[in-house]
Amino acid sequence: MNTLLKIASISSLILLSSCSTTPPQTSVHARYVPERMDDFAFENDKVAFRVYGPALTDSAENNGTDCWLKRVDYPIVDKWYKGHEQGISYHEDHGEGYDPYHVGTSLGCGSIALWDTEAKTADKLIQPNVYTDYAIIEKSADKVVFELTYHYNTKNIDEIKRITLEKGNQFYKAQSQFSQNGQPIQLNVAVGVTTHDGKAVAKVNSEGDTITTWETIDDSQVGTAVALPKFTHTQFILQQTEQKDRSHALLVAQTDKQGQITYYVGSAWSKAGDITSFSQWQEYADNYLAKADTAKITADSVKALTKKVADWQIENFAEEGKYRALPRKPPQWMNREQYHDLEWHHGALYAGMNEWRKIADDEKYTNFLKKIGERNDWGLHQRPYHADDHTVGQFYLSFYEDFHQPEMLEPTRKQFDWILANPKTGTLDWLAENTHAHDRWGWCDALFMAPPVWARLAKITGEEKYLDFMHQEYKATYDLLWSEKDHLFWRDSSYFTQNEQNGQDVFWARGNGWVFGGLALMIPDLPVTWQQRDFYIDLYQKMAARLIEIQRDDGTWSMGLLGGTEGYPIKETSGTSFYAYGIAWGINQGYLDKATYRPALMKAWRALEKSVTDEGMLGFVQPVGAAPGDSFPDYTEVYGVGAFLAAGTEVYKLLDSEEAKKNSQITP
Repeated sequence: MNTLLKIASISSLILLSSCSTTPPQTSVHARYVPERMDDFAFENDKVAFRVYGPALTDSAENNGTDCWLKRVDYPIVDKWYKGHEQGISYHEDHGEGYDPYHVGTSLGCGSIALWDTEAKTADKLIQPNVYTDYAIIEKSADKVVFELTYHYNTKNIDEIKRITLEKGNQFYKAQSQFSQNGQPIQLNVAVGVTTHDGKAVAKVNSEGDTITTWETIDDSQVGTAVALPKFTHTQFILQQTEQKDRSHALLVAQTDKQGQITYYVGSAWSKAGDITSFSQWQEYADNYLAKADTAKITADSVKALTKKVADWQIENFAEEGKYRALPRKPPQWMNREQYHDLEWHHGALYAGMNEWRKIADDEKYTNFLKKIGERNDWGLHQRPYHADDHTVGQFYLSFYEDFHQPEMLEPTRKQFDWILANPKTGTLDWLAENTHAHDRWGWCDALFMAPPVWARLAKITGEEKYLDFMHQEYKATYDLLWSEKDHLFWRDSSYFTQNEQNGQDVFWARGNGWVFGGLALMIPDLPVTWQQRDFYIDLYQKMAARLIEIQRDDGTWSMGLLGGTEGYPIKETSGTSFYAYGIAWGINQGYLDKATYRPALMKAWRALEKSVTDEGMLGFVQPVGAAPGDSFPDYTEVYGVGAFLAAGTEVYKLLDSEEAKKNSQITP
């Protein structure tokens, strides 16, 4: 063939090649691997995983998930398995990544197991053996869906796990369906990751629905994670045992009645370059399922959310017990029965609803409260001295100011006059024999319940005797429970010798929230000329300054204020709502510097926004108690809602004022 003919032939081949259809680049891949002991492997452009199959039934492996570390965006599963057959080990990094991750008998990276609440040992996990069957449901260049079948021999329970992996994600989605004898079964389960016998650092996010780990393997760092959908009822457990491979970070939850549960599993490798630190990994994992928080906080958005919460509470008022937060180990007296209209729990709700009704532009909230007062003849609750039973007087007297109906005032005035004529004067020491701590204000919560009623009664009647009594009793409580060192209140004298895990004193968030919120309610009713008024303003400002010092990064405050996220990883919203209310009120009234306090307030409000379900229920409210405890995403309490409504009202006022000022400046 002459030279010209050769050139023409080559040119034709090049032209034909350029006109050929190039198959799309595959980013996501999954397959059964019979050549390697029945593995099933799957990957996208970020991560790769494998699970173990029937050929390993008699080995140490079970349903644990192995994560392969890759730093290339093209598929490597087939190449690595083929290389392994040729003597090129995928346990060594040849430039694309490798598999150094140990699974053994553990859950590995994000598997699921039954959770045996009756087990007497630290290890309460019941795992199945390796998968028994698989089915690929959907497969494209950007997405793969497949199912794995597992059998729990000791329980005769079957699990079908459907996994969905898409391009561009560090996480995959898993949906497990459990059945027994062919029928769906509701079960306690745990999803989690191995800590490699404690070598990995494990953290849970403030919602309690996402676990992240971070550890050094060889010369780089590896992160793993599991997450449950937002507002799932979970419990974080760091299971630590001396048995190899049995230490895990776990989220314990329950399937639905159909035996179904959805969860998410992910991994990251520092050498891949996208995520190179634990903080980055925590942020990615925490935000993977989070509500988008890019929307600007405006007066309208705050008012709409506050209305949603108020409406939900009114609609569900008669069924409040159904949604009531109870501790994991509730005392015998605690239950889900409806509270009496006049108990303090409702009193706090009414106080917040009373603030909200004033700016809501809807009479339904006023009418709701008015019906409460009317059907109880505007009377206080049963115990004549107890501050808790005076709380409803706050909204009674506010209504009197608006409607001037004597029946709204007289029962409270009559009872308080009786107290003045028959005062209790005994010790406030909580543990003292024959203490008067309950008949006076021997616990810091009382400073929310009763003092604002006394102050408002003095304002309405013009009689300073009510102020004098209020100040005398308030000062006695302050002198006993105020920590001048920490600028916080002990809940009562029984906490003087108690400490957090980190050695700090125990200062209960909601307890101090009661005080702080109570000051914001009461100070407006104190006469400007009253000589004791400055004491309350000074106390309020000291508390505010301390509170922004100890606010968490997530915008909330720990249930034990000085216990930190280590002691209290899960957030709580009743204390945070009271603090948001008090800070917003102080900015609005000019008692707090806006430049200093507004950022803390906006962080708090953003955290509260994320704690409201789509239906309008405020989650993460700590149950009734006297100290730090539990909180749950899917339960609430009426007093927390009251604090939220008060907070929403004041935040709305702040933003509405700012927006009005801005608009006036740009209007010609």
